[in-house]
Amino acid sequence: MSRAYQIQVEVRRANLNRLAAINERCAAERFVDELTVDDGDNNSVMIGNAIGNLFAGETEEEFANELTRAIWKANGAFCDVTVRLLHLDDLPFNVIELGEDDYAEWIKSAA
Repeated sequence: MSRAYQIQVEVRRANLNRLAAINERCAAERFVDELTVDDGDNNSVMIGNAIGNLFAGETEEEFANELTRAIWKANGAFCDVTVRLLHLDDLPFNVIELGEDDYAEWIKSAA
């Protein structure tokens, strides 16, 4: 059974030259909207929104972890990623953000 969510991803401190690769990875992870760049205050932030589903018992944390790691891989380095999930069938929403320690652990386990 799928559960409907409004999904927002915010990416900070990413390599803007990798925007196409990041968008491609987001699309592959069921996050279909392209990220747009907000360059306000010389602080580039990529933001994307979508309506999507989590399937077959997939948790919000699992989805956020997969999406964040896909963005890190496309970026080629750590960047700040915040995933906001608004469960449309059962409010309120959860915010999940992995940090540099999570990135280091992921890199270590991927090697």
